[in-house]
Amino acid sequence: LLFGLSLAVKQIAIFLVPLYLIWEYQQSRSWRKTIVAGLWIISIPLISSLPFIIWNAEGFIRSIAFSAVRTPLNHFGAESIDVVLNLNGLSARIPFLIMLFGVYFIAWQNVVGRYGAAMLVMGIFLAFNSVLFTHYPVWLMFLIPLAASEWMHSNEREPGMVRGQ
Repeated sequence: LLFGLSLAVKQIAIFLVPLYLIWEYQQSRSWRKTIVAGLWIISIPLISSLPFIIWNAEGFIRSIAFSAVRTPLNHFGAESIDVVLNLNGLSARIPFLIMLFGVYFIAWQNVVGRYGAAMLVMGIFLAFNSVLFTHYPVWLMFLIPLAASEWMHSNEREPGMVRGQ
């Protein structure tokens, strides 16, 4: 519910939803519980969006989709990877999606821990998102020390081993 509340306020962490569902399935080993967890996550954003959906569903969907198709913009003076490669539209999103699915796959395989997976997802978002505002890296800054700590602790338990081997 708290994750759903955060998505209702700011949807930037939407790319972490598949990780939460992977972790729920790994913990419960139940597709039913995983689906219920997904419904709980979506409940608050959906309930808070209902008045806007009822008022103008097309406008609401366009406002949400705008984040995915908007013109490149950043506050850092450095272009995103899609701009550097001169990609736009769907072709600009394909490398981003491939990288995300790669992280979801290694999270499913338990090759990387929870903080490491979340850090990778947010890092990919920062690298491939054509819109980069100054507050976006804050998401990554909090995950870096958590992922580093998680990695150090996993190496203490399994010296010379990659997690999941």
